[in-house]
Amino acid sequence: MANTRRNSPIHSILNIIARPVEKVKNGYVYIIRGGEAMKVLLANGSPHKEGCTYTALCEVADTLNKEGIETEIFWIGNKPIGGCIACLKCGEKGCCVFDDTVNRFREKAYEADGFVFGSPVHYAGATGNMTAFMDRLFYSELRGNGNKAFYMKPAAAVVSARRAGTTVTFDQLNKYFTIQETPVFTNFIR
Repeated sequence: MANTRRNSPIHSILNIIARPVEKVKNGYVYIIRGGEAMKVLLANGSPHKEGCTYTALCEVADTLNKEGIETEIFWIGNKPIGGCIACLKCGEKGCCVFDDTVNRFREKAYEADGFVFGSPVHYAGATGNMTAFMDRLFYSELRGNGNKAFYMKPAAAVVSARRAGTTVTFDQLNKYFTIQETPVFTNFIR
């Protein structure tokens, strides 16, 4: 069951995504892009397309949708994603030299107004695929395009786990946002 309290973590996300000011609705401030609704892109870093991480992202998406914000959940897949090899070709090419799910997400990121990145914790940290995905995504965007896709667009991390590793994973995912000059949602725990 969705948490509908105004001080819930999901509403904290909504408060941040919904800035700067143009229109007020239901106590939240929204920015409207040329008459278009805002869009939040959610990245599912789980190897299970519709597992626990997906369920958590759906909770966020449902709440945002109820407030008139368009959402899309992007599954990074369960095929191995290689890490960055520091070839620096992204600076020349404008995108990662490996044309895979990283570049597909990046193209969608230009149209998004905010982001939520989700990862399960299988053992002590974010999944290997999610780590490689975010390494290549953020580095190639910064080096290849001057960070146009993420600069000053709010982002949040969602972590699902059964045991230890959530704090480390939450910190790990948030570091990408701070390095990239992306406002971070910090008030999930009350």
